Amino acid sequence: VDKVYISYVANGQNVLDSTNISGSKYKFQGWVTQPTRVDLRAAYSDRQIKPSFSRDMITLFVEPADVKVNSIDSFSNATVTGSNVNIEFQKLQAAAKPFEPKTAALLKEINQYKQAKDDAKLEQAQIEKDQLDAQLNEAVYADYIRQNPSSSLAFFALQQYSGATMPKPRESLELFNLLPQQMKMSHDGQRMHTLIVRNINTSPGKQAIDFT
Repeated sequence: VDKVYISYVANGQNVLDSTNISGSKYKFQGWVTQPTRVDLRAAYSDRQIKPSFSRDMITLFVEPADVKVNSIDSFSNATVTGSNVNIEFQKLQAAAKPFEPKTAALLKEINQYKQAKDDAKLEQAQIEKDQLDAQLNEAVYADYIRQNPSSSLAFFALQQYSGATMPKPRESLELFNLLPQQMKMSHDGQRMHTLIVRNINTSPGKQAIDFT
Protein backbone atom coordinates (compact mmCIF):
# COMPACT_ATOMS: atom_id res chain seq x y z
CA VAL A 1 0.00 0.00 0.00
CA ASP A 2 1.44 3.36 -1.04
CA LYS A 3 -1.40 5.75 -0.40
CA VAL A 4 -4.67 6.04 1.52
CA TYR A 5 -7.68 8.00 0.32
CA ILE A 6 -10.34 9.49 2.60
CA SER A 7 -13.81 10.71 1.70
CA TYR A 8 -16.54 12.23 3.83
CA VAL A 9 -19.10 15.05 3.90
CA ALA A 10 -18.49 18.14 6.04
CA ASN A 11 -20.77 21.20 6.14
CA GLY A 12 -22.69 19.86 3.16
CA GLN A 13 -19.54 19.56 1.03
CA ASN A 14 -17.97 16.35 -0.27
CA VAL A 15 -14.36 16.05 0.88
CA LEU A 16 -11.82 13.82 -0.88
CA ASP A 17 -8.21 13.74 0.23
CA SER A 18 -5.22 11.40 0.12
CA THR A 19 -1.92 10.94 1.92
CA ASN A 20 1.20 8.89 1.32
CA ILE A 21 2.23 6.14 3.72
CA SER A 22 5.56 6.70 5.45
CA GLY A 23 7.04 4.16 7.85
CA SER A 24 3.78 2.17 7.88
CA LYS A 25 1.94 5.24 9.10
CA TYR A 26 -0.33 7.86 7.59
CA LYS A 27 -2.22 10.85 8.96
CA PHE A 28 -5.21 12.95 7.97
CA GLN A 29 -6.15 16.21 9.56
CA GLY A 30 -9.57 17.76 9.20
CA TRP A 31 -12.45 19.27 11.12
CA VAL A 32 -15.91 17.88 11.74
CA THR A 33 -18.54 19.35 14.02
CA GLN A 34 -20.67 16.23 14.44
CA PRO A 35 -20.42 12.44 14.09
CA THR A 36 -19.45 11.88 10.48
CA ARG A 37 -19.20 8.84 8.24
CA VAL A 38 -15.72 8.38 6.77
CA ASP A 39 -14.56 6.00 4.05
CA LEU A 40 -10.89 5.00 3.81
CA ARG A 41 -9.44 3.25 0.77
CA ALA A 42 -5.95 1.81 0.28
CA ALA A 43 -4.21 2.34 -3.06
CA TYR A 44 -1.31 0.46 -4.64
CA SER A 45 1.35 1.64 -7.06
CA ASP A 46 1.41 -1.90 -8.49
CA ARG A 47 -1.46 -1.88 -11.00
CA GLN A 48 -1.45 -5.69 -11.04
CA ILE A 49 -2.97 -5.80 -7.56
CA LYS A 50 -6.73 -5.97 -7.83
CA PRO A 51 -8.70 -3.95 -5.24
CA SER A 52 -10.56 -5.94 -2.61
CA PHE A 53 -13.45 -4.35 -0.72
CA SER A 54 -12.83 -6.20 2.55
CA ARG A 55 -9.04 -5.77 2.40
CA ASP A 56 -8.66 -2.26 1.01
CA MET A 57 -11.71 -0.33 2.21
CA ILE A 58 -13.25 0.52 5.55
CA THR A 59 -16.18 2.66 6.68
CA LEU A 60 -16.16 4.17 10.14
CA PHE A 61 -17.68 7.05 12.09
CA VAL A 62 -15.56 9.81 13.55
CA GLU A 63 -16.38 12.65 15.92
CA PRO A 64 -14.60 15.86 16.92
CA ALA A 65 -11.61 14.08 18.51
CA ASP A 66 -8.38 12.33 17.62
CA VAL A 67 -9.34 9.01 16.04
CA LYS A 68 -6.84 6.23 15.36
CA VAL A 69 -7.19 3.33 12.92
CA ASN A 70 -4.74 0.46 13.41
CA SER A 71 -4.50 -2.40 10.91
CA ILE A 72 -1.98 -4.98 9.74
CA ASP A 73 -1.75 -5.54 5.98
CA SER A 74 -5.51 -5.14 5.60
CA PHE A 75 -8.40 -2.98 6.76
CA SER A 76 -10.30 -6.20 7.47
CA ASN A 77 -8.54 -6.47 10.85
CA ALA A 78 -8.63 -2.75 11.64
CA THR A 79 -9.39 -1.46 15.12
CA VAL A 80 -10.71 2.04 15.70
CA THR A 81 -10.08 3.99 18.90
CA GLY A 82 -11.03 7.48 19.99
CA SER A 83 -14.56 7.44 18.53
CA ASN A 84 -17.45 6.41 20.75
CA VAL A 85 -19.92 6.81 17.90
CA ASN A 86 -18.02 4.19 15.92
CA ILE A 87 -18.81 1.68 18.67
CA GLU A 88 -22.50 2.33 17.99
CA PHE A 89 -21.84 1.94 14.26
CA GLN A 90 -20.27 -1.46 14.89
CA LYS A 91 -23.40 -2.49 16.77
CA LEU A 92 -25.48 -1.61 13.72
CA GLN A 93 -23.10 -3.54 11.47
CA ALA A 94 -23.36 -6.59 13.72
CA ALA A 95 -27.17 -6.40 13.72
CA ALA A 96 -27.23 -6.20 9.91
CA LYS A 97 -24.70 -9.00 9.36
CA PRO A 98 -27.23 -11.90 9.40
CA PHE A 99 -28.92 -10.34 6.36
CA GLU A 100 -25.72 -10.17 4.28
CA PRO A 101 -25.62 -13.74 2.87
CA LYS A 102 -29.18 -13.60 1.54
CA THR A 103 -28.64 -10.09 0.17
CA ALA A 104 -25.48 -11.19 -1.66
CA ALA A 105 -27.26 -14.24 -3.08
CA LEU A 106 -30.19 -12.16 -4.37
CA LEU A 107 -27.88 -9.55 -5.91
CA LYS A 108 -26.06 -12.35 -7.72
CA GLU A 109 -29.36 -13.75 -9.01
CA ILE A 110 -30.52 -10.31 -10.14
CA ASN A 111 -27.31 -9.80 -12.11
CA GLN A 112 -27.62 -13.25 -13.71
CA TYR A 113 -31.25 -12.67 -14.72
CA LYS A 114 -30.36 -9.28 -16.17
CA GLN A 115 -27.65 -10.82 -18.33
CA ALA A 116 -29.96 -13.65 -19.38
CA LYS A 117 -32.77 -11.13 -20.05
CA ASP A 118 -35.13 -13.30 -18.02
CA ASP A 119 -37.64 -10.63 -17.06
CA ALA A 120 -39.97 -12.91 -15.09
CA LYS A 121 -37.27 -14.27 -12.78
CA LEU A 122 -35.66 -10.82 -12.55
CA GLU A 123 -38.91 -9.27 -11.34
CA GLN A 124 -39.38 -12.00 -8.73
CA ALA A 125 -35.80 -11.65 -7.48
CA GLN A 126 -36.19 -7.88 -7.19
CA ILE A 127 -39.41 -8.33 -5.21
CA GLU A 128 -37.60 -10.69 -2.83
CA LYS A 129 -34.75 -8.19 -2.51
CA ASP A 130 -37.19 -5.38 -1.68
CA GLN A 131 -38.87 -7.58 0.94
CA LEU A 132 -35.51 -8.46 2.48
CA ASP A 133 -34.50 -4.79 2.57
CA ALA A 134 -37.76 -3.96 4.33
CA GLN A 135 -37.10 -6.67 6.93
CA LEU A 136 -33.56 -5.38 7.51
CA ASN A 137 -34.72 -1.78 7.80
CA GLU A 138 -37.33 -2.64 10.39
CA ALA A 139 -35.27 -5.13 12.40
CA VAL A 140 -32.04 -3.11 12.42
CA TYR A 141 -32.46 0.59 11.70
CA ALA A 142 -36.00 1.29 12.92
CA ASP A 143 -35.42 -0.78 16.04
CA TYR A 144 -32.16 1.08 16.74
CA ILE A 145 -33.91 4.46 16.51
CA ARG A 146 -36.72 3.35 18.81
CA GLN A 147 -34.26 1.98 21.35
CA ASN A 148 -31.70 4.79 21.02
CA PRO A 149 -33.45 7.96 19.77
CA SER A 150 -30.85 10.25 21.39
CA SER A 151 -27.86 8.37 19.97
CA SER A 152 -25.50 10.32 17.74
CA LEU A 153 -26.03 7.56 15.18
CA ALA A 154 -29.84 7.70 15.20
CA PHE A 155 -29.93 10.13 12.27
CA PHE A 156 -27.69 7.84 10.20
CA ALA A 157 -30.01 4.94 11.04
CA LEU A 158 -32.94 7.03 9.80
CA GLN A 159 -31.10 7.73 6.55
CA GLN A 160 -30.48 4.03 6.07
CA TYR A 161 -34.09 3.19 6.87
CA SER A 162 -35.47 5.79 4.47
CA GLY A 163 -33.16 4.94 1.58
CA ALA A 164 -32.70 6.88 -1.63
CA THR A 165 -36.27 6.29 -2.86
CA MET A 166 -37.97 6.51 0.57
CA PRO A 167 -40.63 3.83 -0.02
CA LYS A 168 -42.21 4.39 3.42
CA PRO A 169 -42.18 8.16 4.02
CA ARG A 170 -44.94 8.07 6.65
CA GLU A 171 -42.98 5.55 8.72
CA SER A 172 -39.84 7.65 8.20
CA LEU A 173 -41.68 10.64 9.64
CA GLU A 174 -42.75 8.66 12.70
CA LEU A 175 -39.12 7.69 13.32
CA PHE A 176 -37.95 11.24 12.61
CA ASN A 177 -40.28 12.55 15.31
CA LEU A 178 -38.53 10.33 17.87
CA LEU A 179 -35.25 12.22 17.42
CA PRO A 180 -34.16 14.97 19.83
CA GLN A 181 -35.36 18.47 18.92
CA GLN A 182 -31.81 19.68 18.35
CA MET A 183 -31.19 16.91 15.83
CA LYS A 184 -34.50 17.60 14.07
CA MET A 185 -33.78 21.32 13.84
CA SER A 186 -30.23 20.89 12.52
CA HIS A 187 -29.45 21.61 8.86
CA ASP A 188 -29.47 17.92 8.00
CA GLY A 189 -32.56 17.33 10.11
CA GLN A 190 -34.59 20.03 8.37
CA ARG A 191 -33.44 18.77 5.00
CA MET A 192 -34.56 15.25 5.91
CA HIS A 193 -37.94 16.53 7.09
CA THR A 194 -38.42 18.38 3.80
CA LEU A 195 -37.67 15.23 1.82
CA ILE A 196 -40.02 13.14 3.95
CA VAL A 197 -42.92 15.58 3.61
CA ARG A 198 -42.31 15.90 -0.12
CA ASN A 199 -42.52 12.13 -0.51
CA ILE A 200 -45.69 11.97 1.58
CA ASN A 201 -47.31 14.71 -0.47
CA THR A 202 -46.50 12.97 -3.74
CA SER A 203 -47.85 9.62 -2.54
CA PRO A 204 -51.45 8.93 -3.64
CA GLY A 205 -53.88 9.17 -0.75
CA LYS A 206 -51.27 10.42 1.70
CA GLN A 207 -51.37 13.62 3.73
CA ALA A 208 -48.40 15.36 5.32
CA ILE A 209 -48.13 15.50 9.09
CA ASP A 210 -46.48 18.40 10.88
CA PHE A 211 -43.51 17.27 12.95
CA THR A 212 -43.19 18.33 16.55
